Amino acid sequence: MTNPSQAADLFDMAESLGELSNDSVSLLDPLQTEINAALAQGEKKRAAKVLLLTVCIDNSPSMAWKGQGSIQNNWEIACGGQNLVFDSMVDSKAAKSVLAHACFLNDFDGNHGIFFPFRDLVKPDHSKKNRQPNFVVINPSDGRLLGGTPLCGRMLTTLGAVQAQATDYTKDGSDVLSITIFQTDGGNNVWDHNEAEVNTLVTDMRRQERHKIYLGGIDDGVTNYEKFGIDCGLDPDCVRKLPNDPSEIRAWLEQVSQSAVAASEAADLDAFSQIKL
Repeated sequence: MTNPSQAADLFDMAESLGELSNDSVSLLDPLQTEINAALAQGEKKRAAKVLLLTVCIDNSPSMAWKGQGSIQNNWEIACGGQNLVFDSMVDSKAAKSVLAHACFLNDFDGNHGIFFPFRDLVKPDHSKKNRQPNFVVINPSDGRLLGGTPLCGRMLTTLGAVQAQATDYTKDGSDVLSITIFQTDGGNNVWDHNEAEVNTLVTDMRRQERHKIYLGGIDDGVTNYEKFGIDCGLDPDCVRKLPNDPSEIRAWLEQVSQSAVAASEAADLDAFSQIKL
């Protein structure tokens, strides 16, 4: 089970292993309450290889916007996309090695923005003939549209949780890979954290060559998502400005889900690093 000191201990361990710099640890330590809330509970999966799959979607009020001719608003499309990413992974050959995690940009009801913490993607008796998903399907009514767009702050807590969970398995000898997907319809407008801070953590994670971080930004007519991604240290190939068009948004989510499946089945770190959108 997790405890209040777990994230801090894992960050110290990550620093000792050379995974994190002291600057990243200093950024993450004050966020450990939110990060602990995202970590897996109970008995730990035993596996030679583990893939951490995280989806974080924007739940600010502007996500209620509905594109021309669309029967769904952007929030409903994002929820459907999240389900698509996880459900596609259930059919991966490596489904039993996947831990899934979902969160929102804004927290509500004291949930630290967590929809569900890291958990096994499928149940133990899952097989190709006996499909047994274990992730929580999201309905649009499960979230609440509120707040602003604390993109930098949520990127820090979400990626901090990914790093902590990865270190928790690395210390037990597992080979760990991760894919984290952020979807938003606007740039950061809550200034508790900034791009430079995110860059510090992302640089450390990318140096490990086992973490892929995707950002899909729906065009709001203002935000330069490419610049934001560069400022945050993201791989430019993993940042996509999406037209405010339902079919284009769904197409990107389908591409990301296909990349996630391919990554889960990658034979080694080199094959993982070659996977692109």
